[in-house]
Amino acid sequence: MNIYKCNDFKRIYCSENFWDDYRSLFGKNKKDFDSYCSRLISNLSFLDNIKNMNLALQNQNFEKLSNSSFYSIRHVSKLNPRVIFICFVENTDNLDEIILLTAFLEKDKKDYAKAIQKANSILKSLQE
Repeated sequence: MNIYKCNDFKRIYCSENFWDDYRSLFGKNKKDFDSYCSRLISNLSFLDNIKNMNLALQNQNFEKLSNSSFYSIRHVSKLNPRVIFICFVENTDNLDEIILLTAFLEKDKKDYAKAIQKANSILKSLQE
């Protein structure tokens, strides 16, 4: 599996299937896709311009996933779309790269476990 630099961002990358996964969350509902994609782009812009994840974690749209090295972008709403990503740091103070791994709809807490499993699988294939 490959990673690609996301257009218009300095240090945001995505797995090759990320955008297909994200689009599939909304089926044929273009209005929902456009709305949530706009929110995602806004959150990615924020991430692209901060120095460390501690700043992001002060915002309700970001969370560190327990028992993993992953983070999530969350949009609390009726659909509850989530994006799982990983950060690579140059040193303890500066974010270097962010890789978007997968997206899912959170309907219950079990959905996180499945998505983390998928993110681990994607990360493993990126390292091969």
